[in-house]
Amino acid sequence: MSNTNITKEEIIAAWKDPEAREKLNSLPVHPSGKTFGELTEEELAEIQGASDVNPETTPLCMAGTAIIAGVVSINFCK
Repeated sequence: MSNTNITKEEIIAAWKDPEAREKLNSLPVHPSGKTFGELTEEELAEIQGASDVNPETTPLCMAGTAIIAGVVSINFCK
């Protein structure tokens, strides 16, 4: 497909359809960036919030929630 007279509709269709995207030689960059399938491992690791939560905090939070729920249940649900 020639890119000299490409319409906005064709660009949008190519952004949505990988097969149509492959047919075009020079496509403008998608406004939202690459798809997850096009990201490298390094780019995925740099995503905002990718390493903010430590797995060790989850069991502690769940235990605390269970204890609080048990106390509330015993005191208010007799």
